[in-house]
Amino acid sequence: MKIRTDADRIRTFVITSNSETDHYEEMMKNYFRTEKAKIPVACYAGITAEQWLPKRRAILKKLAAAIGPFPEKKVPLKARVNSKYDRGDYTIEGVSFYTRPNWPVSALFYLPKKARRPVPAILLVHGHSFIQKAYTTYQKVAVHLARNGYAVLAVDFVGGGERKPQGHENLFMYTAGMTVQGIMIWDNMRAIDYLTSRREVDRRRIGITGSSGGGNQAAFTTVFDERIMVSCPVNAVCMFEEHETVGIDAFCPCEVIPGIWQFAEYCDLMATVAPRPLLICQSVKDRLFPIKGAREVVNRAREVYRAYGVPENIDIHEDYGPHSYAMSVRVGVIRWFDRYLKGIEPKSLADYEDYTTVENESSEVLFGFPDGRLPKGADTLDSLFAKASEGLPRVRRPKNRAAFKPYARAVFAHLSKLAARPRELGLLDVEEFPAVRTAWSNIRPFSFESEPGIIVPSILIEPLHAAPKSVVIYVHPNGKAHALDLRSIQAIVEGGAAVLSIDARGTGETAGYGAGHSFWFTLNRSIMLGRHISFMRAFDISRAVDALKTISGYKQLPVYAWGEGEAATWALFAFALDSRIKRLATTDMLVTYRSNSGFVQTPAIFPAGILFGADIADIVAASLGRRILIARPETPSGATDLASARRALKPAFDAARAAALPAPKLVSGSYEETESAIRRFLLA
Repeated sequence: MKIRTDADRIRTFVITSNSETDHYEEMMKNYFRTEKAKIPVACYAGITAEQWLPKRRAILKKLAAAIGPFPEKKVPLKARVNSKYDRGDYTIEGVSFYTRPNWPVSALFYLPKKARRPVPAILLVHGHSFIQKAYTTYQKVAVHLARNGYAVLAVDFVGGGERKPQGHENLFMYTAGMTVQGIMIWDNMRAIDYLTSRREVDRRRIGITGSSGGGNQAAFTTVFDERIMVSCPVNAVCMFEEHETVGIDAFCPCEVIPGIWQFAEYCDLMATVAPRPLLICQSVKDRLFPIKGAREVVNRAREVYRAYGVPENIDIHEDYGPHSYAMSVRVGVIRWFDRYLKGIEPKSLADYEDYTTVENESSEVLFGFPDGRLPKGADTLDSLFAKASEGLPRVRRPKNRAAFKPYARAVFAHLSKLAARPRELGLLDVEEFPAVRTAWSNIRPFSFESEPGIIVPSILIEPLHAAPKSVVIYVHPNGKAHALDLRSIQAIVEGGAAVLSIDARGTGETAGYGAGHSFWFTLNRSIMLGRHISFMRAFDISRAVDALKTISGYKQLPVYAWGEGEAATWALFAFALDSRIKRLATTDMLVTYRSNSGFVQTPAIFPAGILFGADIADIVAASLGRRILIARPETPSGATDLASARRALKPAFDAARAAALPAPKLVSGSYEETESAIRRFLLA
């Protein structure tokens, strides 16, 4: 419910109307550029193969941990050929196989009819055309390779093509140490198992290629599977730092690997492929992955190839065009495969004439599954996550008061590790701007520096006629201006408390260009940096406490916090990690990171690996001793019934009884009822 206010001129703008802040729309982009630039890039000039090997092992170990574990055992492929079509000089088979229990993969197997067998084979992995192997461009690659004597296995990635129902952008999986990239890599490795099971294929001559997201898959699968003798990733391989500086945001969540910036650049990853032949293909006019970044990967990784005595085994093919798997790229890839998989010098360009004809994208010829649909009852990313999270060791919860403190310390230590507090704090540098008086409050706009490069615009809403008795830090996903739309805020201020509403980084004035674009940019980069955005915003709340202590009259006041929606999770993290916050109220907060059927909540509240040491209930339980009110608690399905919430939060209630501490309070009901409960709680 909106309130009447004459504070419209500061509803949205604090810093942008009071200082030179044209760059704040790109604050988060500049921040991530700076943080990435702080991480040194390895130089391999003059390195020997003996010196490289321990470095390689360290990179691969950290990468394997970051993408999540592969299954311990391989299940039978249960491969089936579901259809076969003759296309003159090659055939197309619709095939399916299993890479995990109840995890089917759809694919097309192209086989040249006249080539001498066994033939070399290429795994063709796809980017973000969600019709996958049916996409005309991808079909052209497969047919062109087949007509040049290669067997080709073109697979649908999880969540694309016939596998669309399995899901794709499921970032909640990260909480259990899983990644979509890891799942795709495993699918690709099992696809190579299928290729090598075909008697027509020479298992000693396996290559891989793919473009964009498929190029990224090709690169990472090559890193992990040494059966791939030759690799040709297209329009994907680029120095992370160059991508941050010049390129347009292009990472799908499926390509985001937690903390990868901290231990590897793309040149390090490609160096691990040495001495196997590697052709990096890049379009010069690609605005997503700048050509300079691809060239630098090749130049840096070549030093490791040089250590093996084969600097010629890595090269770059440049196409003067936009982001695409163009004809010239296809020819460059086939020529590279000819050299290293067939052992022949490439033919003249004229001999690779583009005479490909392809199927209609909706044709049943392109079905991998018998009816072109995922088998009923097949697992999805939701069910795969449910099984993985259930298999994680449960946190040992306290049975008595003596066990409570060690339990709480363990939860806090786990959160602190995930939060990765910055080594360098900002100067705080509180800057106040002209106040605005309303009919019921005095609004003091100011900003502070949370850490270098992060400015947090804020408004301090004070009672008109008396000094405040306490201060409530209010956070909302839409930023500080939302506080001016709430009658509850007015009631809290008129009840004698001040309210500090902030634009946590990447919200409000610092949200950036294009809300959707900025959302994914900020989230993905925070994951790759190894500091999840929810913990970054929790840190901003903690720094808001620091800022308050510098303002006259606020140093000794008790500090409470109230977060709504996504921001409720930030507030919970801040409350757990900062004991100066004495009370916490949340509205519409997710109450568990475990689910059998996925989540409806924003993907920005699922920190990687959190379930290894705590669920929401554990964070609430560890914070007992300070008062907590949870209004309209949300289950993963979005339901707000108290019975479901109590079941999810049972460990917190059990801990309260064991430690003889006040239990968290749950409230539900109408909007007015819950807002009233929050007001009473924060003013008590």
